[in-house]
Amino acid sequence: MTFSAQVQARMINSDMRNTMKDESLKEIQNDVPVESNRSTSSAFFLQYKVELSPLEGSVLLIAKELIEKHYLLNAQDLYLQAVRRFKEGTPISIKETIEALISKRILFDGSSITRDEVLKNETRVKIFQLIFEKPGIHISAIRALLAKDSRSVLYHLKILERYGFVRSEQINNNTAYYEFNSSKEFDTIHYYFQKDKASTIFFAIFENPSISFEDLSVILKESISSQTLLRKVKILLENKLLTGKFESSQIIALDIPVKYRSFVKTLSSYK
Repeated sequence: MTFSAQVQARMINSDMRNTMKDESLKEIQNDVPVESNRSTSSAFFLQYKVELSPLEGSVLLIAKELIEKHYLLNAQDLYLQAVRRFKEGTPISIKETIEALISKRILFDGSSITRDEVLKNETRVKIFQLIFEKPGIHISAIRALLAKDSRSVLYHLKILERYGFVRSEQINNNTAYYEFNSSKEFDTIHYYFQKDKASTIFFAIFENPSISFEDLSVILKESISSQTLLRKVKILLENKLLTGKFESSQIIALDIPVKYRSFVKTLSSYK
């Protein structure tokens, strides 16, 4: 099972075609480390468009005009302007259209941008790309990788989350970020793969099924101390990311659960 199979197409408005040029994307990609086979391109971004009806498109144009004039969108003003402008549309149909645009995360009352403008900001593009390539990443890692302060990263994350590009999940009292439409089934293992040495442990167990803790510590002695390894293995066992057999309180066999084996196999081929 490939990563790309986990990510379903979600779409951006058509003007994204004019803003995401191959040259700028190439520059952005050079700044962000790529993990395994999760990579982005101009085609990737163009998959994220939302289909709009003719009336939705017309109302969106009015919303853009109001934002340009007043900076923040007022949904009531948008409704009144649309009713005045579209004589063929009934007030009810226009109200429903605005509600549909809000439901599709195209615009929001009180916002200064619409959805098609979210990825016109280079920092947000980099953050979005990084989350896609490193699902389960947390804010401190994003900050470090992009050399941005926490306040700036958090601001852009909130925008990406509000407009349906990313989602956040609480895992062990930490906030982890994922591409909005990615499968939640693998959230926890994605999160732990972002942890130091976790991938090393998974790969060693995958390559040595039913390995004892003692043998695992020998294999990994150059990279992980026995005490640190035991602590990390216990956490992975507690989160059901590993299975274990015990004898007299000793771990005599460690394995990858069946549901995660294909996942780890895919990652191990890119290590």
